[in-house]
Amino acid sequence: MNYTGTKIENNLTVPSVVSSSVGKYNSTYVGVASATSTMTLATSYTNGSTYYAVYRSSVKIYYPSSKTVVTDMTKYRNEYFTSTSAMSTVLADSTTGTTDFSFSSSVSGYSLYGFATTANTTTRTYSSIAGLRDSSTVTAYAILYKASGSNTYYIYCTSTTTAKCTEPDPLTPDQLGEVGEIGKYVNYVPAGSNYTVNGVYSGTGSNQMFPANNSMKWRIWGVEGNKLLLISETLVGNITLQGENGYNNVVKILNDACSTAFGNSSTYGSGAIVARSINQDDIDKVTNMTADIDRKAQYPEYGTKYKPYYTQCPIIYGYEPGKVGGGGKLDRSVQYNNNSWAIGLSTFTSATFTDYGGSITGKATQKIYDALLTNPTASSSIGMDTHNTYWVATRVVYFRVDQVVFGAFTVHER
Repeated sequence: MNYTGTKIENNLTVPSVVSSSVGKYNSTYVGVASATSTMTLATSYTNGSTYYAVYRSSVKIYYPSSKTVVTDMTKYRNEYFTSTSAMSTVLADSTTGTTDFSFSSSVSGYSLYGFATTANTTTRTYSSIAGLRDSSTVTAYAILYKASGSNTYYIYCTSTTTAKCTEPDPLTPDQLGEVGEIGKYVNYVPAGSNYTVNGVYSGTGSNQMFPANNSMKWRIWGVEGNKLLLISETLVGNITLQGENGYNNVVKILNDACSTAFGNSSTYGSGAIVARSINQDDIDKVTNMTADIDRKAQYPEYGTKYKPYYTQCPIIYGYEPGKVGGGGKLDRSVQYNNNSWAIGLSTFTSATFTDYGGSITGKATQKIYDALLTNPTASSSIGMDTHNTYWVATRVVYFRVDQVVFGAFTVHER
């Protein structure tokens, strides 16, 4: 079509040679404009004026609005003169638009891969909106993609109403356990920040900086209901805790440090990642430890009552619902979860205590324990104390002759 600036003089009817013409991409003539660079049609004509032909075609685009559902939209291939000798084409949202529309995927993690001219394919005919625009295609099917490591996944239209995703459905936590995925690496990237450990609450008298690490590797530890539990592959940092305030605040400090340094508040799949410290229940679950039976077997004095010489204790001990005293024991499954800081000492309400045992060696037979709690390069002949010792966010009370000792559980590499 080479009609440029067709002049209508002494004739208020557009010549048929213009009204029967077609645009560059086979678009239909829809009228004339009184100026360049516009799709707005003239409603009347003036003798002696110059007018410019305008062309348009509708483009129906089907696109995946989810991994299974297809939605459609109509865009307009608008063609108009930008001068008396040049034309421009856009694929616009409206019939008068002069800029290309933008495509935003509604499927998290997926972007536009391109457009096909038929359904049921991941092979794109056009790699961009510009490619579809500069064609005569009037029906197109959008294809979405996501790169994941060495894999590329697609969502494509199988019809005008249904879509299909080539990415495997994520396994549920129960399924992960069933197929032996425990211990496998997971592509998780924290979005944390450094955490300052207050010297008053830690009992050291000096603040400590616990560093964030967004490049650390993470592995599947286990499941908790419908949640997947991850654990860091390596040591994440060092925190020193001392005295009664170290005991009072150990659980809060460890959990707060992990939450700040290794959480990610952005959406990962179905929700944000919440980080916490590992606790003794986590350890027992993977080592099949049964506290009472194993402790009694290793420590014959387990259950013996003692009367300590000193009667002061860390102040938080008074809040423990399962606190030791009068034949009871400190039940870690119902420990007081302090969401505020605790400082100082208080006095025992009872002076008679039941021994809760000493250190316990976990059963390192399950692969999760071997993979995540054992130093694979350490010689078995090297003593335990030469390897890392990890804090566990669980308080413990045990006995040494006539003393009650307050502390936190630890895990040793062997």
